[in-house]
Amino acid sequence: MANRPFVSPTEFARRLRQDQTDAERSLWQRLRNGALGVKFRRQHPLASYVLDFCCLSHRLVVELDGDQHAEAEAVLRDEKRDQTLRQLGFRVVRFGNRQVLTEPTVVLDAIRALLDDLQFDASNSSHVEESAPRGSTTPDP
Repeated sequence: MANRPFVSPTEFARRLRQDQTDAERSLWQRLRNGALGVKFRRQHPLASYVLDFCCLSHRLVVELDGDQHAEAEAVLRDEKRDQTLRQLGFRVVRFGNRQVLTEPTVVLDAIRALLDDLQFDASNSSHVEESAPRGSTTPDP
């Protein structure tokens, strides 16, 4: 494997934003400027990864996969990445590039549904945390 010069995650993300796939460009046009009522970031560095799209307020990551993600090695990498992101409290959803380009409404509806679900989860968990802070226990009667 050839040695590559070190590039910071921020610089790598900047390069990815400049060299988007057609699917990334298409979805970004539908997500940007709060089009779904929340702010999305594109090519957002987090941990040792650069996320295709991320809504920090709802802890939702949207990844777009090209054909190369169907290869066994890529599937394992994606599973490890998704597991790490879940451990950090994010929900990860993946769409194929083809689906984004041919069924954009289906993709946006799925993202909207996840945002609604995550909003509901967040409101429920904040209510639960207020009444019973994490780590606390209630005595048995």
